[in-house]
Amino acid sequence: MKTVLGIALALTLGWGHPAAAAEPSVRATEAWARATGPDTPAGMAFITLTNTGTEADRLVSATSPAAAKVEFHRHVHADGTMKMQRQDAVDLPPGTAVRFSPGGLHVMLDGLKARLTAGQAIPLTLTFAKSAPLTVPVAVIAQGAPPPGATPPSSAPMPDHDPSMHDQHMQDPAHRAMHEEHMKDPDHRAMHERMHGTAK
Repeated sequence: MKTVLGIALALTLGWGHPAAAAEPSVRATEAWARATGPDTPAGMAFITLTNTGTEADRLVSATSPAAAKVEFHRHVHADGTMKMQRQDAVDLPPGTAVRFSPGGLHVMLDGLKARLTAGQAIPLTLTFAKSAPLTVPVAVIAQGAPPPGATPPSSAPMPDHDPSMHDQHMQDPAHRAMHEEHMKDPDHRAMHERMHGTAK
């Protein structure tokens, strides 16, 4: 009898029901990736994440059915060269937008299972330290097309970019691969040609 009463009490208090899933406190916008060639093994995705909560959070992992592995990378200057550095996690301060963009933070889609084709959308699931997981569609745009939210290129040179270091940077294979990907962006290409000419 006590067992029956105990079960009835538990059901009344809701102990026997799973807790409702928490709402994500991180908002994702402007998720996009550049179309890739038929023999390209990796691609890059970019996104803006805004922590709408009151506590700091972290982006700790990501997965996508379009790639065998998803990692976070950042461009860093080390030993006089620009290199890609893997990030174990990305800090998301409260009330702040963190932008993944060419030349900075980016999502590396390694081991693509098929080429990324303009017009398609690939799912990307983001896992956070505190916020509920979030799956967002990543729009694939054509090579040379302006990314979402792009502004007209400025005639001013990019700050902290030393033209004299260009040849040295290009000796790093990782930087060269990233450079070739960035040159597909019309804004980056225009800036690059203003600083280095069209030959490099």
